[in-house]
Amino acid sequence: MSSSEEKIWDKPDPKIKWALNILDGDGYEKASIVDFFWYPMLGATGGTLSSLAGNWRTNRPLYTAIHITAFAGVAGWLAGVWFRNRLSQRNANEIAAIKHYVMLHPEKFPEPELKKFGDKEIFLDWPINR
Repeated sequence: MSSSEEKIWDKPDPKIKWALNILDGDGYEKASIVDFFWYPMLGATGGTLSSLAGNWRTNRPLYTAIHITAFAGVAGWLAGVWFRNRLSQRNANEIAAIKHYVMLHPEKFPEPELKKFGDKEIFLDWPINR
């Protein structure tokens, strides 16, 4: 394989390995159980409450046409799952674009020097206010 056919993501520059490790995320998206179910629950609640509000607005008993209310809740849940997946895909595309830019321009991303708590840059002068 010639050098023009090599992919930059197959062998990244060792000078930017630290930046790619930050962006990597260990191969999966870290999300808590609350984050995972937030948008589907929001959609299901919104769908159910919109149907109940329609019944209330027209002065019908709240649980009239309960099958429509259930359908609205399921539709809201599915809309929430779709929205969560769309956000996840958008974030993955954004991180892939950032990684690609870092790989193309390694000179713009020098590795930061490690500092210890005893270094002079960490502790700034403390002004005396009496």
